[in-house]
Amino acid sequence: MSDGVPGAVMTIHTFGEYMQKYHPHLHALVSDGLFRKSGAFYVMPKADLTHLEEIFRAKVLKMLKAEGKIGDIIINNLISWKHIGFSVHNGVRIARDDEEGKENMARMYQEDLKI
Repeated sequence: MSDGVPGAVMTIHTFGEYMQKYHPHLHALVSDGLFRKSGAFYVMPKADLTHLEEIFRAKVLKMLKAEGKIGDIIINNLISWKHIGFSVHNGVRIARDDEEGKENMARMYQEDLKI
């Protein structure tokens, strides 16, 4: 499916005092399938996304290192932690006709974005 693309919305979320317990992180809402140019949507089968987590983590750490934001010591420290801070949750799916589910999801992101 060469013309299929996923949909995604990401927000940066922060809390905590800067330089003490500052905690920036991302929230992402990602489609569980691909949209085609024709307008069709193909749903991805339910899957274990552990490998996706690992790939995402590796790419983010590589990008941060390439930009000079972190070095090998920090990367090795992060990788050694039990909870490294990269997680993917795909336990909630919203059906096409689930208007209440779509509204709840939109409300959650509206609160994150402070709209």
